[in-house]
Amino acid sequence: MNKTLKVLEARIPQFFRGISALYSIKQKVKNRTSGKKKISEKVKNILRQNLTMEYEFYNFICKRLNDQFNLIKKSS
Repeated sequence: MNKTLKVLEARIPQFFRGISALYSIKQKVKNRTSGKKKISEKVKNILRQNLTMEYEFYNFICKRLNDQFNLIKKSS
């Protein structure tokens, strides 16, 4: 989340100026899930097989975010 906010703040400052500082203040409240169950490897593998395109898209977006974040970090 922090990387996303940093990229938004750098790329679109007219809408997101100061969002990182605001988020860090509000981040102190955390929700906890009680009784969370472990997902078996079998289920994870079935999901990976059935959601191949979604996994590819997610990985593409993560790489793009990381690339943009690294560019911002270098220029700072």
